[in-house]
Amino acid sequence: LPDGSKVAALLAAIDTQDDGFWYELRAWGYGQDCESWQVRAGFVENLDALDRVLWIPYEDTSGAFHYVQLAGIDSQGHRTREVYEWCILNRGRTVPINGEQRMKEPFKLNKVETYPGTDKKIPGGLGLLHVNTKYYKDDLHRKLNIPPRDPGAWHMHSECTPEWARQMCAEYVDDAGNWVCPKGKPNHAYDVSVYNFCLADFIGTRYMTPPVEEPDDAPDMDTQRGPFKRKRW
Repeated sequence: LPDGSKVAALLAAIDTQDDGFWYELRAWGYGQDCESWQVRAGFVENLDALDRVLWIPYEDTSGAFHYVQLAGIDSQGHRTREVYEWCILNRGRTVPINGEQRMKEPFKLNKVETYPGTDKKIPGGLGLLHVNTKYYKDDLHRKLNIPPRDPGAWHMHSECTPEWARQMCAEYVDDAGNWVCPKGKPNHAYDVSVYNFCLADFIGTRYMTPPVEEPDDAPDMDTQRGPFKRKRW
């Protein structure tokens, strides 16, 4: 990760397939620029392997460790029940995702009460994050045009593979303005990037600000006298 003072959150997105899971971890910066840095990306065959990727510490350039705050995983069309059960086991740090091309809002969270295709209740229910894929693919397309040294860039790490780059360029916009992936062209990298972008909005990194550190010689506000005291957070 870049220096921790730049990082608002470390997030992960997963694209579920019949033969395994494509994933990407990205560090997100503070504020409206929505700058982000690829930390790790790849493919694993099962959820046990995914656990070993997601729930470990990742070090930044200053030596501090960061953990994935939230992982969003594609849950519709492939292995839905398995994904739901994994999210239940990892409540509070995972959310199942349903990508949709047509929505009125960028995203919305609905509660799922039962397992797919059954009347069996999900204990406590499960929040399902609906993602407006057209909205975020449009946004991501614009962001990929930002030079890497300018604010708001979409950074890739030094070991990003040619295959990942090809998948980021697999889709095109048709005459109706919709994103289309040609048959036989993998687009998993683009999908997880879209989900990651939505997760950053979902937790509100656009509205987060870096913590302000008090200088070492600052007076101890807790010991100041008078009717007004400054709180420490």
